[in-house]
Amino acid sequence: MSSIAKHHVSWKRHADEIGFVPITKRMIGKIFKHLDKKSIEKIANDLGGTVPKELLFLTFDKMEFDNFMSILEINAQRFGIVNHKVEDGSHTLNIHHGISDNFSYFLACAHKKMADDLSLKIKVTNSDKNMLCMLIEEPKVEY
Repeated sequence: MSSIAKHHVSWKRHADEIGFVPITKRMIGKIFKHLDKKSIEKIANDLGGTVPKELLFLTFDKMEFDNFMSILEINAQRFGIVNHKVEDGSHTLNIHHGISDNFSYFLACAHKKMADDLSLKIKVTNSDKNMLCMLIEEPKVEY
């Protein structure tokens, strides 16, 4: 129940404001099937940090790593099952979307763009037609 409430409060309530429209995975797959890598990269770079950043600032007061990771997880749940584990300052985020290789590539490029914009380290550990797996390191705090 708490995950449903969290998803509604942090994502669904802002979906109309941000301009989300419902679309089937099948349609997304057909669209991405006809895009080349360069086009996918351009779209990912244009949109890479926009939606998660908007969700973050509509949901939380400030840009912090934990808030960012929460929004990434909530945003990724739109595409399917998400597994998010934390171990020793490294976050493993696995997104099982079941759409296509090109869609995994799009998600990887978009997440890399966001990570670069926030000076975070991200490593894609798996990318295939069903799933994208990433390792995201918490920023080191210097005193």
